[in-house]
Amino acid sequence: MPKQKNPKGLEDYRSLHIKNSHGDIIIDVLSLATGLNMAIEAIDPGKITKKARKALLELNTQSYLLFAYRIAIGIMRDEGLVKESTQPTDINIRFDTPDEQHDDLVIYYQEVTPGTLL
Repeated sequence: MPKQKNPKGLEDYRSLHIKNSHGDIIIDVLSLATGLNMAIEAIDPGKITKKARKALLELNTQSYLLFAYRIAIGIMRDEGLVKESTQPTDINIRFDTPDEQHDDLVIYYQEVTPGTLL
């Protein structure tokens, strides 16, 4: 398979293509977060304040993304791409889920803390 170019805005990121159960778990976590955000958005405005809606959306997104990041970092550790001590704050991570262009999960990652990547 020819090497694909990174999407616009991610040119400086490295990429890792995943097509296994760990990738499936990340996809499920991201789908769950999206579904919960849609459910929160669908709550009748008369039943929730704007401030509460915003707080719930942020809590949901941050919680599930952190979980997905931790799984991704574990995969990258197993692949020998990051140090054993790498934490979610040490690298920027972006996900590209399967679509018409590719059938795998692509993890785009970039070093934030110098010396994190191997």
